[in-house]
This record gives sequence, structure tokens and C-alpha cells, in this order.
Amino acid sequence: MQNQCVSEGRETGVATLPVRLRSIREEKFGEDGVPELAGRLGLPPRTWRNYEGGVSIPGEVLLRYLHLTGAEPLWLLEGEGAKYRVMMPGPPIDVGR
Repeated sequence: MQNQCVSEGRETGVATLPVRLRSIREEKFGEDGVPELAGRLGLPPRTWRNYEGGVSIPGEVLLRYLHLTGAEPLWLLEGEGAKYRVMMPGPPIDVGR
């Protein structure tokens, strides 16, 4: 039997938003990539570790994370569908402050 939890009246898998944030961070920046990701988001590493630990993420930070990593918002929220968006070619965009 698969472990499941109920959140806001719907069943979800074991993986949560913080687990999915970490999964993408490890794929894009490596196991020890917290300092690099945090720096590119303009945050102290400890702040990002807090987000991966379950602390609520401000909307602006989440939007910068989505842009920087190419993560698919639906996958990040529910763990369903494609993990990454299909990126259109074009010039890089600075996501710094």
C-alpha cells in the first residue's frame, strides 16, 4: 500500500513541495548546491535550507526559482506531469534583484 496524505481535501503522494524543491535543486545544482542556488536567488543559504525544510516561500522567490530552474509549476505543486517546462530559445534573463 502506497503512503499517502490528505491535504486540503485531496490525496497527494508522499512527496511534498519542499521535497520537490530539493529534488530540482539537486538535479540542477548538485547535492551541495544550496549556496549556488541561494546566491543566484539573492538569498542566504540558510534561508533556502529553511524553504526546503518546509518554511513558506515568498511568491517573488518562488517565481524567481521557477524561472531560474525551468521547473513546471504544476509538477512542483502536485508532483504530476512534466517536471520541467519546455524552454523557448532566446537571450538569458537575469533573475537577480
